[in-house]
Amino acid sequence: MNILVYDNSPAVRTMIQRNILDLQHSINIVLAPNMFLVNKALCNSNFNVAIIDMDNLEGMFSSFIERAKLHNPDITIILLTSFPTQKLFEKFKIKGVDYCLDKVREFERFIKTIYSILSRYPQLSSAAS
Repeated sequence: MNILVYDNSPAVRTMIQRNILDLQHSINIVLAPNMFLVNKALCNSNFNVAIIDMDNLEGMFSSFIERAKLHNPDITIILLTSFPTQKLFEKFKIKGVDYCLDKVREFERFIKTIYSILSRYPQLSSAAS
């Protein structure tokens, strides 16, 4: 399984990586410091999951969605934000995002979401249990 993680903060990227690896050690996680490298990674690798910092999309959300779906049609997209609103979440879900979560107040839910996604992959589920 390959997971792409973008958050503007290196500390948050590392925390997300550490929490995912606590669930499953054999996952390949690519950490991206900006949207340019997110879009580049999407063209060069196949990802099962993309975890994206919605607060710092750098005006590249449309190109991100197009590239993600073109190169990884079955990708699960998780957007994280510090400024959640239901209307914003609904807008992004219509555009193809699978999950929109408040990265401060819903971090536990985020981890449960990752665990649920991992359980969809039989080769990982025994190790994630």
